Amino acid sequence: MSRCLPYRVECTEKCLQAQNDALNSTFFILRQTGPTAFVIKEDDERIFKVFLGDPHKCTCSKFQRDHELCKHICWLLLKRFRVPRTNPMLWQQGLVEREINELLRELTRENDEKNKSNSNYKIKDEDENDADSNVEQRPISENDVCPICQEEFLSKKLPITYCRHGCGNNVHVKCMKIWLDHQVSIGEKAIKCPLCRETFGTSEQLKQEFQTIGAERAEKASIHLGYSCHRCHACPISGKCYKCTTCQDYFLCQTCFNLNVHNEHSFDYRERSYQRWKIAIREHLTALPNALHRMLANREINENDYDILIQLENAQNAAVMGIPENVVKSLPTERINERSHLLKHGEQCRLCLRLYQIGERVRRLPCRHKFHIDCIDGWLLHSHSTCPIDGQLVWSVEIDNEQRAIDEVAQEFDVQIVRHPVRHCSLNPIELAWAALKDYIRKNNTNFTMSSVYELAAEFIAGFDDKAAQDAIRHAEKLEVTYKTADNFVENIVEPQSIDDVSDTEIDNLSDDSDDSTDI
Repeated sequence: MSRCLPYRVECTEKCLQAQNDALNSTFFILRQTGPTAFVIKEDDERIFKVFLGDPHKCTCSKFQRDHELCKHICWLLLKRFRVPRTNPMLWQQGLVEREINELLRELTRENDEKNKSNSNYKIKDEDENDADSNVEQRPISENDVCPICQEEFLSKKLPITYCRHGCGNNVHVKCMKIWLDHQVSIGEKAIKCPLCRETFGTSEQLKQEFQTIGAERAEKASIHLGYSCHRCHACPISGKCYKCTTCQDYFLCQTCFNLNVHNEHSFDYRERSYQRWKIAIREHLTALPNALHRMLANREINENDYDILIQLENAQNAAVMGIPENVVKSLPTERINERSHLLKHGEQCRLCLRLYQIGERVRRLPCRHKFHIDCIDGWLLHSHSTCPIDGQLVWSVEIDNEQRAIDEVAQEFDVQIVRHPVRHCSLNPIELAWAALKDYIRKNNTNFTMSSVYELAAEFIAGFDDKAAQDAIRHAEKLEVTYKTADNFVENIVEPQSIDDVSDTEIDNLSDDSDDSTDI
């Protein structure tokens, strides 16, 4: 029987690598469209169609580009059809009809044994449990695999569920949810077992199981199972996982990524194992903080600058862990409108050095500096915790831990902690109260002794009641409104006229409902 492609006597290096990648990856069978045709889903949400035949076919980019066996084809042969790694069928680019029949016969034999066991088991359950018509969960043997991910239950040790109204077979809870989501997406309404096609269970039962593993999944979500760092060989990768967009299956942990290795290619990253891959910006890894750079560039370096030089040298060699994604995403954002002062000549993003454009979104740091969202997110997420312009700290794990410790002590004594953002002292009611205390002492201290200061301070504090505190808060709120009104007037009225020389008529014609709001 002739082949479309030549018979291979030995396994090639690329095919061997694809087999190794397949064994280190997790896929889910969503649908079987034929005896050897499958729709599978990768752990990162991508879906592929794979066909085993003469020749094999796959919709992944690697197979479309190289026309070489990919990890998806190898995964089906190794996991679904259980082809031994020593079998020459595993490295052929296609299988003739005789070989396909051999695969199917072996698979049918295994399924027949399982179906026979399932049938006997079901009859027994119905006799014992006639009132409920449910079947008991099948015991798990050593070589039992999940029908969706094809992984052995006892090796993965993930939470499992089982078919309650049909065969009693086991399925990973995570796999069942993925399979169920796919069935819903194609219009299926009934919850059917992927093996026997009987009713798998009630929606309430499945929801409860999904919720039970939700907390465990959240804890383990930052661990990327099946991924190993190409440089330090850490496996699995914990924290942020970085994937080369050019090389096949080239991954780095965050520490190695920040060492600027493999910098000839761009990377994508994700912080949680269930998230989609996003672009990772790494150009900033070699940039010096602008504040320190300006400090040294405008004068001669002397012996007092030794500590600064050491700091800059260490910044090039040390891997900085950056800021957690949830903290970065909590920083406020703004949309640039046609009246924004960011369109003024000379204003630009200090990371990419590009001019701002109408409609772009920027993120504002606590120090009030603004940058393109993509630029500053890459800076903060992957390597820095400070502003790239003035070096002010945006977030640190020490501050976060200190605040948590304070919160724990406060909770123990039923004390509420109120944290004010860094702002002008006149906008902080506590600072206003402190200023009032100093003014009271200054006006009433006639003896100019420390004992008089202590007495006057105690007298002021005793008289500072709830009404005085509320007055200080209201005063700060009024000042805040005044400052915001003044800022809006300068940004929206004064600067556009002074910069662009816009006439009064043009100002009047500007749309009042333009998108100049701040999205936080």
